Amino acid sequence: METITYIAQQFALPGLIQSIEPYGEGHINDTYLVKLRSGSQAFMLQRINDKVFKDVPVLMSNIDKVIAHINAYFNAHHLPENAQFLKLVHTKTKHAYYQGKLGYFRMYEFIPDSVTYTAAPRLKHLEAAGRAIGEFQHMLADFDATQLSETIPLFHDTPNRVEALIKAIATAQPQRFEKARGIITLALERQPYASKVTEAIARGEVPIRVTHNDTKFNNILFKANSSDAICLVDLDTVMPGSALYDFGDAVRSACTTSAEDETDLDSVKFDLRKFKALTRGYLSVMKQELKPKEIELLAFSPILLTYEVAVRFLTDYLLEDIYFKIDYPEHNLVRAENQFQLMKSMESKLPFMQKTIDDLLK
Repeated sequence: METITYIAQQFALPGLIQSIEPYGEGHINDTYLVKLRSGSQAFMLQRINDKVFKDVPVLMSNIDKVIAHINAYFNAHHLPENAQFLKLVHTKTKHAYYQGKLGYFRMYEFIPDSVTYTAAPRLKHLEAAGRAIGEFQHMLADFDATQLSETIPLFHDTPNRVEALIKAIATAQPQRFEKARGIITLALERQPYASKVTEAIARGEVPIRVTHNDTKFNNILFKANSSDAICLVDLDTVMPGSALYDFGDAVRSACTTSAEDETDLDSVKFDLRKFKALTRGYLSVMKQELKPKEIELLAFSPILLTYEVAVRFLTDYLLEDIYFKIDYPEHNLVRAENQFQLMKSMESKLPFMQKTIDDLLK
């Protein structure tokens, strides 16, 4: 019978296993901490949710290539010994994952003395987060993005998201449509936002880069008892995209005054101090790397990504909650209203966002 211990033993570990325990509270993948008898190292074993990620071999090929490139960058540039990134442990047959009766599994080296946060404890953490996102993009700047496959096709194609919303409006249950009528109007009024980045990409003004595509604050690993960031984690959505998507989504998720499902909309505001800190860190790495059109659209990108996420929540509400997990019937409607409120707060502060970027680029 296949067990977790048997699966862990299929990977090329440098010693005998002492213990395997469940680790963390991930909502998609199951994670286990593997400790060796030597006590010198620990490893993270993860079962990959192949219901969410339909093509695990493609997913793991992307991750394997990106991790190899970044660790080669570390070696070539003689970075400090404490500079770290994720490292995959391959199987004994030299594969990036193991497939068995219990599903698909992968293994990483465990990075000790590290933590993640759902929200930034201090502005210094936000600056470090922005720098970590910039460093991720910078280290992959010479990586040919065409080597990677789309693990989730059209993930940040905002016009496609709006088309899905329009179809959902046409088939929505009447009661849900009436409850959402106000923000449906708002979403359609802002429809011109949707194509600003995709059209710039199509014209060749915004380059396709290797991007993370899920730059929530809790996907950044920090040193324990420090504001220093170690690296980005959760590479399942790494694929070709735009730097604007990573920056915009990081700002959307980290520079707000409230949680994504806060019902008191008056408390949902965009925090310019947080924006300045995160942007300072990001541009400290990327200001020489970004193309003119990317810089032009940088202040707008958080508005676009907030609009996109709001549209996705609204669409799912109208489709009766088929994608996002909910805790109560109106949860996706609340999330959509929250994100549209955040978007409007960003719109009102766009001149200040632009001035912040202009000042940091001097």
